[in-house]
Order: sequence, then C-alpha cells, then structure tokens
Amino acid sequence: MIVVTGGTGLLGSHLLLSLTSGSEKILAVKRKNSSLRSVRFLFESHPEQFNKIEWIDCDITDVAGLSEIIKRAEKVYHCAAAVSFNPSDAEKLIRTNVSGTTNIVNLCLDYRVHKLCYVSSVAAINRTDESQQITEDTPWKNTRENSNYAISKQLAEREVWRAVAEGLNAVIVNPGIIIGAGNWHWGSGRLISSVWDGLRFFTEGTTGVVSATDVAECMIRLMESEIHSERFIVVAENKSYAELLFAIADGLGKKRPSYRAGKILAGLAWKSALLKSFITGKQPFITKETALSGIKQVQFVNHKIRKATGIEFEKIEKVIARTTQAFLYQLNRQPALK
Repeated sequence: MIVVTGGTGLLGSHLLLSLTSGSEKILAVKRKNSSLRSVRFLFESHPEQFNKIEWIDCDITDVAGLSEIIKRAEKVYHCAAAVSFNPSDAEKLIRTNVSGTTNIVNLCLDYRVHKLCYVSSVAAINRTDESQQITEDTPWKNTRENSNYAISKQLAEREVWRAVAEGLNAVIVNPGIIIGAGNWHWGSGRLISSVWDGLRFFTEGTTGVVSATDVAECMIRLMESEIHSERFIVVAENKSYAELLFAIADGLGKKRPSYRAGKILAGLAWKSALLKSFITGKQPFITKETALSGIKQVQFVNHKIRKATGIEFEKIEKVIARTTQAFLYQLNRQPALK
C-alpha cells in the first residue's frame, strides 16, 4: 500500500495521477473540508485511475487517525503542508508542517514503513547569499529574512533527519516553484489567476521552477531506487519572475505586467496588499516575505537529482503553455472560477 498525504494539493494530485498508472494500491489522505474538484479536473481523461484511489479524511496533526493509516503503508509520500507567507499564520505553519511531519516520521518508525519521501522546499535551503549557486549542501542560516514558511520546512526537515538517525529509510526533495493545473486560487496557481485578473507588477528577482509532473516523477524514481538518507533540489530551470509572468500572460492572452517593482515599489506593494486584506478579509497576494523573496537573485543547481534519477526536465515555457491552456479550459467550463 502506498500512502500519499496532501492528496488534494497541486503536487499531491499530480503524484496520484502518476502512481495510479501502476498496479499498487493507493491511499490518499486529505483534510475533511478539502475539495476534490481540482483533482477530478486533473483526472478528467483518466477516470479509471481516479477510481483506484482510496480517500481518507484525516488531519496530519491527528495522531490516532494517522496511526490507522500509516500502519497499512509500505511506502509514504508526505506532501501535505501549510503554505502561507502571512506572518499571522506562523503558529499554523509550525503546527502543520513541523508537528505534522513529526507525527508522520514517528509512525513510519513505529510501523517499520519501507520508505518515506518527504516534500520539503527550496525555501528550507539558505538563500541569503546571492553570489553563490545553491546546492543541497548550502548551509542553513538563521536570519531575519527567513520566512515563517521557510523556517517551518527547515524544522520539519530536521525531524526527518532525526528519524533517519533512528533507522528510517527516507529521502527528501526540495522543489522550487511548482507549475501545473490545480487550485487556481492557492500556491503557484495564484500566479496564473492573478495575471488573468490583471496583475500589473513584476519583481526583479529569479527563482527555480519545475513542473508538477517532473517533481512527481523524481519522487517515484527515488522511492523505487536504493537511494536513502539524501536530499535533492528539484528544479528544472532558473527563471526571472518577469520571464514567468510574461509567459503566463502570453499563454492567457493577457497584457504583460508592465511595472518593474524594485525594493521600494515592492515595499509599497505589500503594504498596500496588507491594507486591502484588512478591508476585504482575504489573504493578501503580496506580503512582506514574498516581496523580499521576489527581488532576490538566486540560482539553484539540479545536478544531483539529474544524476540520481536520470530525469530530463520539461522546458518551463512548455509547462506554462500547457498549464495556462488548462486554466482557460476550466474557466470556460466553470465561469465562477474567475
């Protein structure tokens, strides 16, 4: 039995699509109130694969419920996580990402699970020095520039390493920005919906980008290999935010963002977004943390994952073109998506 946590998320749903093409039994964990709509959309051309999935409602902070699930597992893909760059969500990030991961690895040890793949993030690797390329060996630094999300993922990684020292067979993947069809109002999907809504600004920074399909493929290859006790940056290409947003706009047939936001303008943007969130009650698209991240010039190295798995990453331009077409297709089917 394969267990996937975070099955309704962007990466979790693409992982399930890949896994269900095989013959192993799949159990997907989701929170009680999580919708299956975006997952069903992804599986629209593969209904027989969707029907292979056994869905169970369970929060990863629920040790008793999680215990009943993990004891059935041979392999565990831990994709579930809280993602937020809003400072008010700091406690939620620690509870879900750190305590939840602690529960997962402890139960994997208790039930002698064959192997675990933990989905971390490039955010859990030091990005303060913009003059050096970032590898898996780049040391973490405690600085005020680290987001609460980055801190939570780094602490969660420590829990995995602790369990590895206690005998757990595990690997860690650190993806960059993941592009793929999914929930258009959450995570990287919000980049696409924001451009559709007329996003006007782009920042000067660069980051690592990868398709959801390629991350899933890397995870599966690592889990099927003899590799263990290693972490892997999973990034196809390093792209500027301008390149990303312009490609998204072109794919959607929208006007490209036209205002370059440097440090000063980015600062004004996140303060304006914060004020708007107070008025509307909605999560701000831009926060102080994302504004700071968006102006950094960082370069990630993917040599290790390519050597370990033999993966040939899909070009990001092609990924964005396919994903924007999926957005437009779903928009035409469900006008309320806008």
